[in-house]
Amino acid sequence: MWHAHCMCCTIAVMTHLCLSPAHCQESLRDLPGPVRSYAEQFAPYCTALGRPGVVANEMYSASLFGAPDINHDGEPDYFEYKCMFGCEGAPFAFTGLGLPCPFGSLLLSSGDGYRAVYIPGTIKQLDFGPPLKIAVTRPRINRADCDDRFVCDYMFELRQGRFQLITPCPMDGCKMRVSTKE
Repeated sequence: MWHAHCMCCTIAVMTHLCLSPAHCQESLRDLPGPVRSYAEQFAPYCTALGRPGVVANEMYSASLFGAPDINHDGEPDYFEYKCMFGCEGAPFAFTGLGLPCPFGSLLLSSGDGYRAVYIPGTIKQLDFGPPLKIAVTRPRINRADCDDRFVCDYMFELRQGRFQLITPCPMDGCKMRVSTKE
């Protein structure tokens, strides 16, 4: 009973905080161009929900993992997940019930703009390398990867323009360093 009461109070407080656009929503015009382009594709979903437009919610950060220049070309690179966006008045409209951000993309800068590289899960750790390695949480690939759990942690490496599986992480996690470069 106490747990249910605490959960209801927590939901009520978060709902109250998120009613104010300043706390949970950011206008798309304030986002970097490549991220804004990604977010704008969700406008038809907001229209279908009867909401006026797409907004970034508090899950979005331009400095995710320190706003890295992952490919070392002097331009910022960005992470984008659908769950980082929602609709005006419903900032978490695209957040799933299971893994909140199951898949995303890494936008790598180049001379011709940005190239999206598919991220096969929710990033937990990042090692800038080279080569770039990520530890992600995602639905399991093989039943033996993590016993009977549905989600597992895996390590991927950026090779030939895409993230390729290195190994499932052991039960105590991928013991890789988390870069603090900015």
